[in-house]
Amino acid sequence: MEEAKVDFAKLDDDGYCLPDISLIVVNQDLDINRREYVIMYELAHIHQSSELYQATKQTWIKLEYEANTIMVKAMLRDYAEINGHEPFSYVDFMEQTELDSYMNMLLQN
Repeated sequence: MEEAKVDFAKLDDDGYCLPDISLIVVNQDLDINRREYVIMYELAHIHQSSELYQATKQTWIKLEYEANTIMVKAMLRDYAEINGHEPFSYVDFMEQTELDSYMNMLLQN
């Protein structure tokens, strides 16, 4: 993955990236774990930047999927470290990581 400068600011969203200048801006009000996940997600987009700007709808969906996968894998790793590997509760995982509200937001857009 490429390196990027990370800044924090008051935002309405979790964060965004400016791939041309390798800058990630993260909502300063997020907790430390959520910040880490947002940075991973935005780093994936910076890595994809050449494809992202020219993406068709189908390619854009693929790129979003890849960025989300990177973020969710990190969340799963952290969840397993905190809660152990068994038994795994999808409901607890979704609630603890706030993915349930994130996925609802994605579906509404």
